Parts: sequence; structure tokens; C-alpha cells
Amino acid sequence: MKQLFIFYLFFSIAGSVFSQPNSEKRLREANEAFNSKEFNKALAIYDQVIKEDKSNIEAIFWRGRTKIELHDLEGAKKDFSTVLKQRPDHTNSLINRGTVFSLQKDFHSALTDYNTAIKLGDSSVSLYINRGLNYFKMKKSDLAVADFTKAVSLEPTDKEIFRFRSDCYNETGQTELAQKDLESILRIDSADVHARINLAFCYIQTKNFQKADTLYRKLLQKDSNEPYVLSNYGYVKHMLGKSNEGLKMIKKSLEIKPKNSYAYKYLAEIYFSQNETEKACEALNTGISLGFTTNYGSELEDLKKKNCK
Repeated sequence: MKQLFIFYLFFSIAGSVFSQPNSEKRLREANEAFNSKEFNKALAIYDQVIKEDKSNIEAIFWRGRTKIELHDLEGAKKDFSTVLKQRPDHTNSLINRGTVFSLQKDFHSALTDYNTAIKLGDSSVSLYINRGLNYFKMKKSDLAVADFTKAVSLEPTDKEIFRFRSDCYNETGQTELAQKDLESILRIDSADVHARINLAFCYIQTKNFQKADTLYRKLLQKDSNEPYVLSNYGYVKHMLGKSNEGLKMIKKSLEIKPKNSYAYKYLAEIYFSQNETEKACEALNTGISLGFTTNYGSELEDLKKKNCK
């Protein structure tokens, strides 16, 4: 199951440089507004401070951070670049500008900023997480795993790092390693539903259907209408010899989420096992029309060529 990556933004406050007696007070007010998610208010105060002191690095840096929150990525990048012109060793700005580059899909520029920050001696967990995410987007999963592993060594109780690394392992077909990371998440937070869902799917991939059954049963106790849980659990029931029960679950999932192309893969497999070739081929066609091939590969196309007229 693919997950959506988010970027960790770097929050450490840069070194303070003030030339106006009231700057410090107003900067505190701006930072309080930022922490309270009053970003427009924070931006107005940072603008005022910078208007009076154009060399105030802390205000410029935090204005850049505020602009990220307000989705003004170009403005944020400009502010971080301004700081770096004055202080080329300002690693906070390098990390945040790198994150902006990544969000803009300029992965090579992002990598340059992250690498420069590391060369300057920064070893923060956020840096390794963000560079790892950047490597993943560049389809360099081995390098991403190395950075996430470094991040885990720095912050072994952050479940999101294990989640990122498990996604890398899944992407490269290392399901058992992904499974271990998901189990680590659940040791940190036993109530993490997302980890339970992905771990159950790993159990399907490794054909450990009994463990998958246990997890899906618990998940359905919390939400009996979660469509992806229903469709996956339906397949598990089929593999445990309860095909009719599984079929009902998958059909129910499609009533809730009719465009789930993966559920049609499961339907086709069950229908083929019941010698319902016409229904199986119909399910294959529907799954293909819903984009299965784009998202998951040619499996349905191959099954169709092999079994359908």
C-alpha cells in the first residue's frame, strides 16, 4: 500500500542579530503568532521588523518559514537565499531552502543544499529525514534508506521515520524489512491504525494470512466500513478457504469505494477459483479501466491475456 510522503520542516531558531531596540520584543510576538498558527499576523510583524532592519537574519529566516506555511514557496526561497548571502553557513536556511526545492520537485538543487548543510557540520534528525525523502522522490531508495536509518539512530522513538523507511522497503520489494519497521511503529504506538493497515497488507504479501486475519478483524472492530480494509480482508478470507465470505466483503468495499482498482483484482482471483471466468474477466476489465496498470503494474493485463477471450 503506497503512502503519501510529507516533508519535515526545520524549526530551530537561527542566531539572533538585532539592531533596533524594539526588534526583540516584536520578534517574540511574531514567533508566538507563528507557533499559534496565526501565520498572516506573524508575516505582518516580520515584515515590519525587516522594514526597519533589513539585515535581521532571524526575522528574514522566520518570514521564510511563515511563507512556507502560507504556500508562498518562491517567497520563502527568496528569504532563505537572502539569509545565505549574509551567512553562507546558516544551515537552518540551507535545510529549509532544500525542503522548498523538494516541494517544487527540484530535487537536485535540494540535494545540493542538504549536502552543504551536512558538510558544514549539521547532523540534525530533520536534515537526514528530508534528504531521505528527497532521495526517495529521486527513486534512489537505497540512499533514502541509509538516511532514514541514520535518522532512526538519532531519534529511535519517532514512529514517522520508521514509516518512511518501511515505504522505501515496500517500494523495493523488501517486504519483510518493511514489516519489521511497521512492527516497530506499533511498539511505539500500539493504536497507530495506518501502521496496522500496512502491516496487515505486508502479511498478505508474505502469505501470512492468519496474522493478517487477526489484524483485519481488529481493524474492522474499530471501523466496519473502511473500504480498503474490507477488500483486503475479503482476499484474506478467500485465501483461508472462505471465498464466499470474502466475496461479500469485497463487494461491500466496492459499494463504499467503487473506484478501487485493486479490489477488482481480488474479485477476479476469487471468480477464477470458482470457475466463473466471465465474471472474472469482467472484473479484470473494470480494474484495468480504473487505472490498475498505471498504479500497480501489468498483472491484470497479463491475467486477461492468459484467461479471457
